[in-house]
Amino acid sequence: MSPDKDKETEGQETIVRPSTAGASAPARPKSPSLRQRIAATRPTRWVRFTLVSIIFFLWVAWLGSRWVAIFWLLLLDIYILGYVPYTWS
Repeated sequence: MSPDKDKETEGQETIVRPSTAGASAPARPKSPSLRQRIAATRPTRWVRFTLVSIIFFLWVAWLGSRWVAIFWLLLLDIYILGYVPYTWS
């Protein structure tokens, strides 16, 4: 068996896969830092985020459960940070 190829046998088939040793992975684009993401947020997004946050915390107070307030981090990501891609299609 050659050192640069990896072989697997499944029944009668032989699958040959190239080894990843020595091969460089494609460079991933560097994502912006937290400070850059916050600085790039438009003022209208901040206004919407503030209004939604006030409504959310009023709803949390009405529920009477502080544990629900942890979901505010989700709102922060949706409106300001954008670390999680919510574009499933």
